[in-house]
Amino acid sequence: MITLGIETSCDETAVAVVEDGFELRANLIASQVHLHERFGGVVPEVAARAHVEALNPLLEEALAVADVGFGEIDAVAVTTGPGLVGALLVGMAGAKAVSLATGADLVGVNHLEGHYWANFLEHGRPRPPYVGLIVSGGHTMLVHVPEMFHHVVLGQTLDDAGAGAPASMRRLEAPLRGGPLRVPAAPRRGGCPARGHDAAVATLALLPASLRNLRFTGASVPTSVSSSSPRMNASTRLNAMSSWIWRGGLFMK
Repeated sequence: MITLGIETSCDETAVAVVEDGFELRANLIASQVHLHERFGGVVPEVAARAHVEALNPLLEEALAVADVGFGEIDAVAVTTGPGLVGALLVGMAGAKAVSLATGADLVGVNHLEGHYWANFLEHGRPRPPYVGLIVSGGHTMLVHVPEMFHHVVLGQTLDDAGAGAPASMRRLEAPLRGGPLRVPAAPRRGGCPARGHDAAVATLALLPASLRNLRFTGASVPTSVSSSSPRMNASTRLNAMSSWIWRGGLFMK
């Protein structure tokens, strides 16, 4: 089974071709960083127009890389949200057109489910249960997946955790997307298994009772960055901020 994937939820146009659910035949991305950099953040109208320009050429290139013709496509998967409305409409219009022209099934995909399912293209088929962390701005959340196609939100951000990121990155003298930057590794805590579902559950168990509702926010990070001394260089400010995060600053009752 050949599935064509189209993603246009924010500021990157992406087209992929997947065979039998897990074999990646092509995966191409058209970045818009150069268009938004001078604004210090993503401009929705600019993003939508760039998707219009990039989608068709990227689609043709992805099919060529995968050595797949339009007549061989069995399904078209497209991001339906959450995301920027204008940007989403571009991808959905393109996906509907391909579906109508080829007779392929049209499948709407939740952006956040796509985040954690993308891991299985790299690491193989899922073996639930497991706990996943989705880091996606205002939709950042911890999710428990007890079985395939069933997930329970354990906790999520109280606000748009990414809203202050562009300003913070400018203060840290970093590029638009905030990287590449090195941050200190999180300190290890004794008694926590090294990997897997048991490790995630054990990590949650280490949290104080007052924090186990698992709601969190990154809203104070920009304040932490901006209140740092102007004499601090970018590396020093970043170290101070990340140290604050690992102490639990991202969590709140």
